[in-house]
Amino acid sequence: MHKEGMLHILHCLYELHEEEFVRRAMGVWGEMKFDSIPLTRTDCWVLLYCLQCCPTIRSLKLHECNITAEKLRMLQPALIRCKELGLTVERLSDADVGVLISALGEGKNLTKLSVAKSSLSPESVEQVLGALSRQRSVGNVHLSMTTITGTTAALCLDFIQNTETCRNLELQDTSCDSSLSVDKDSRSLRLDANSSMMSPGSLTQAFQNSIFSTTRSPASLTLSQADSPTSGSFTDFIHKFRDVTGLRANPHTPGGCMGVLESVT
Repeated sequence: MHKEGMLHILHCLYELHEEEFVRRAMGVWGEMKFDSIPLTRTDCWVLLYCLQCCPTIRSLKLHECNITAEKLRMLQPALIRCKELGLTVERLSDADVGVLISALGEGKNLTKLSVAKSSLSPESVEQVLGALSRQRSVGNVHLSMTTITGTTAALCLDFIQNTETCRNLELQDTSCDSSLSVDKDSRSLRLDANSSMMSPGSLTQAFQNSIFSTTRSPASLTLSQADSPTSGSFTDFIHKFRDVTGLRANPHTPGGCMGVLESVT
């Protein structure tokens, strides 16, 4: 069913306000997906009512739906009951993190979480990562924050290395044009740093502080960094990571601001 059509039916069920009928009707849908539909406050009230009539909420996807902190609070009683959830929230502050963590609950299959256009502190990002670690599985994660610190980078590296299902984790610094993205597969890791705020030294320190630098070093590590005059020598960047990981440089790596380190074995 088309997403707009599903939303229209929910409004009709809300107007009917017959809980037993709504419960039977809602049981027909295995997945409810409203991606890229901007939900109004009224839409959220309607969605909350219908979902609360469900004995079980199997799967709900709310990506790019203009879910702000206010709407997140409205939907929280239903979101916490979802077995599978994909969620994009926008314009959150530190004061809203508790609501997000409550909505995530525990033991979910979290297909994707994006906290966009937000100003989370490093402490709040740490709390969110803690909540994610309590889920059954976690897909891609995007978090926007005030400042990307070495400690936060280390926490993210630990999280993605120790969360089997998470393949991509991205931090976006909203105070400047900076980001840190980590992509993972079964044997390799790719670290992209587009940052004038984090030097190669602070990134390698973050890597060194993360537990997998000593316990679960990847077979290969791809590094790239924006070519910024304040970011230092990229050659030094590669050498620092080589020293920390014990991996060797791949002589066939393309030039520029990209390097590949591989296991000696």
